Amino acid sequence: MSKGSRKKKISIPLIVLVLAIIGIVVLLHSATAPYIEAEKKMEDVTSNEAEYSSLIDWDYWLSVNPDIIGWIVVPGTAIDYPIVQASSDDPTFYLTHDVYKDYNIYGCPYVDAGCEGLDDLSPIIYGHHMINDTMFSDFSNMTDNDYAEKHSSIYLHTPDNNTTILNVTGARVINASTTQRIGGFSNVKAMQQHFAEELKKAPMVRGEITENTERVFTFVTCSYTMFRNERTLVYGTLEGQQ
Repeated sequence: MSKGSRKKKISIPLIVLVLAIIGIVVLLHSATAPYIEAEKKMEDVTSNEAEYSSLIDWDYWLSVNPDIIGWIVVPGTAIDYPIVQASSDDPTFYLTHDVYKDYNIYGCPYVDAGCEGLDDLSPIIYGHHMINDTMFSDFSNMTDNDYAEKHSSIYLHTPDNNTTILNVTGARVINASTTQRIGGFSNVKAMQQHFAEELKKAPMVRGEITENTERVFTFVTCSYTMFRNERTLVYGTLEGQQ
């Protein structure tokens, strides 16, 4: 056998290896490129942890998207985003579209279409748990008592320059395949009774539901701990004057 033919046999595995490496690189780029592009687009969507609603340029953001009904900030976390109201005609639109209404895997935090906006007795607000710890990812840490204690205030700003400060009262993880009734209450008493029972199931509890509890907000994001398909529910309460 000639040296030339021996070289050809040796080079074939090398070519296959190089092609395999190139294929892996291409696949990795294809998999991560949408996330990188989406992340860059969301970098400017921030209020810089504004403590007051008046610090947000509402005229600008409402011109961007009139579906915006508020802004959520949890100091000390990455949660600092506009909140939109999902339409009953397309309730999951913002699951895959950003605040600019463009397709985006990051989506945009949105209020459940069945709620009466942020004025509902028990608003339900959804947000993604992204692999780079953005969007609502930090809410998945709220089942830890120390973490919840350090990030116990949720600021909700509205375009009329009002700010509501919620207290993180509890958090739990549920199997998303089970049916959970967490909204649609006809009166305050029914809402209070429901969430008082929910807190009994929560591993992290910082307070309680009382007759003084005016509203309970439920913030929902994906988690990856106990079930194949699970959600973390974080309860933020608004207390009235005693």
